[in-house]
Amino acid sequence: MPTNISDELEHFHFEDCMFIIDIVDMLNIADNISYLEKDYDCGHEETFKYYVFKNISYEYNNNTSLKSAEISNKVSETISKPSLIKHKCIYKNLEYADMSLKRQESKFHLDLITKNSDFPSLRVFNLSDTLMPNLAEAFRKWYWHYPKLEIIDLSHNHFTELEFDPSADAWDRPVLRMNMSYNKISELKVSKLEELINMKKLFIDFSHNPLNCTCTEETKQLITFVNDKSKWSQAKYQRYAFMMDLECVYPEEIEGKRLVELKTEDRNCKQELLEKIAVKAIVFLSLLSVILIIVIIILLKFRREIRILTYTRFYIILPCQPTETYENKKFDAFVSYSKNDQEWVTSVFENVPTNSPLSHFRFCLHHKDFMPGKTIFDNIIDCVEDSRHTVIVLSKHFLNSHYCMYEFHEAFQQSINERKRHLVVIMMEDIPITDLPNALKRCLKTFTYIRKDDSIFLDRLVYALSYKDQKDMLLDN
Repeated sequence: MPTNISDELEHFHFEDCMFIIDIVDMLNIADNISYLEKDYDCGHEETFKYYVFKNISYEYNNNTSLKSAEISNKVSETISKPSLIKHKCIYKNLEYADMSLKRQESKFHLDLITKNSDFPSLRVFNLSDTLMPNLAEAFRKWYWHYPKLEIIDLSHNHFTELEFDPSADAWDRPVLRMNMSYNKISELKVSKLEELINMKKLFIDFSHNPLNCTCTEETKQLITFVNDKSKWSQAKYQRYAFMMDLECVYPEEIEGKRLVELKTEDRNCKQELLEKIAVKAIVFLSLLSVILIIVIIILLKFRREIRILTYTRFYIILPCQPTETYENKKFDAFVSYSKNDQEWVTSVFENVPTNSPLSHFRFCLHHKDFMPGKTIFDNIIDCVEDSRHTVIVLSKHFLNSHYCMYEFHEAFQQSINERKRHLVVIMMEDIPITDLPNALKRCLKTFTYIRKDDSIFLDRLVYALSYKDQKDMLLDN
């Protein structure tokens, strides 16, 4: 019932006390919480300046048949509904409150006293060692509920992360120093640290927390952040210089090592190392695959050129060469050409330098190897038969020469009879396909032909004329 006694108590101090609570009375109060008078609930709200309720324990006198769990649930359910309380306590002169070392409070206790109470003058609030698991909403928005709060001690609790509201900077409030040391904060995100460091109205001391320095990207970023010396000369960072002395408690091999002393390699990041190796392996294999594909494309596109050059430059015969039967004939090649191309033919096939790859071939030429007394046609037939190959020097002049075309037909017939690639055609110039006789068209599709201006003309010619047998080649060289 209401009382007319005026508030006078300024200092309230209970410490290291045990309260014996009758369960029946407690449940009765819980059931009738909505009927509690303001004087009963708020006490000396007008005069309190100093409030200490520290290291308080409770003993319950249970004279009922209710089990402990049922009692706890009933009380928790009741006090978790602050809306049932119709009044609000306004401690307008309270400047110091200490509720530390209280290990038996309900988890709803802080919400209850905050939602139904105002503390417009509170400057210091001690809630250390109260087994608090997370930051109550009232302390996240301290600038609203505690407008003059300067120090709050939340050390030795069970917080696992840094919790704060960056919007506090928008309020005209004194700077709050929040002590969250000796909690269970094991992970620190650099992005959140930067956000906290940039706040002007809040400073949090989170020293002496058990950091987990295992191989995570967050830990790697944190080590880089702490070791960035360019930051710590700035005033806003200097407030948090204690971060450099934060110690790792896990993994065991680096337990007790300070963050500032820690290097990435100290963490023995096997998984990180494996991931790096895997990434490098994937990149290497990808590049290797691309290179192999390019090499295969080049080999397929230029396989004939490669086969020719490995033979003529390095004396290597690649596998899968067509089988050849060696014929011991008088000439390696009979050269069929028009007299208009004789100058070029002489320079290539007759005046051969000793160091030329053509120097060991024997060539049959009209002007020096035709037998006197024989008809031209007989000489042509004999020269074609006495030669392993016939080289056709194909030009427009060649097409207009009756003897040249006869030589071609004889060589073409020889190739058909011997069933081998007897003919080698050298294209002296571009000739429209429509200007070629049918036999020559078939020949160009079937037999080797070499362009005069080919960059590896001599290599192609040597390859076409050579007898490509490994043993024979080794003996020759």
